[in-house]
Amino acid sequence: MNVDLPIYREAYKQFQGAPREVWSALWLLERYVNAAISQLDRVREAIDTAWNYSGTWSLDQLLVDLHFYFICWDKAQNLLGRLVTVHADPRLEHLWSAFKPVCKPFNDARNHLEHIDERLACNPDQTGHIQGDTFLFAGEKFDVSPSGLKLLTDMYEEVVNILTIVKSSGESFTPEEWAALRNPPLQRVTLAPSKRR
Repeated sequence: MNVDLPIYREAYKQFQGAPREVWSALWLLERYVNAAISQLDRVREAIDTAWNYSGTWSLDQLLVDLHFYFICWDKAQNLLGRLVTVHADPRLEHLWSAFKPVCKPFNDARNHLEHIDERLACNPDQTGHIQGDTFLFAGEKFDVSPSGLKLLTDMYEEVVNILTIVKSSGESFTPEEWAALRNPPLQRVTLAPSKRR
């Protein structure tokens, strides 16, 4: 596992001055985005290891790691919703509306794995498997690629930009002013592509 993964440390910068309910939601959101980064790294490592592995442990662990990856997506979505509730900003509301449909396949995958006992009762052969950058379960395909993770990290970076970029007067930008700005880049997460195709 890559213990030197680039992760976000933006929430700590917002501790001073941010209302507690906003900071808490941002801090937890960041924790789950970072956990998703770490989990996808574990998944990709397991995939690469399994390619030359004849046992089952690595593949068994892969299913658990995938499950937590999808849980991280679900929690990130819920925490973004919480931020919209505690920090009434039309830009956050717009981001939340656009992000909900992006999360649906990740939520569906989490739901399948949350109820794997029920899925097994219907079809004992249905335990899921990986094919390239896709997790297949119950006849559905779920993205476990770096580009899938990028959807989550891009959302987080947009949240940080919305919460932190203000006018020199300290006032928030209007949605129109915000749209006209070029967002400063935060540190991006890049994962090496899987060796298995």
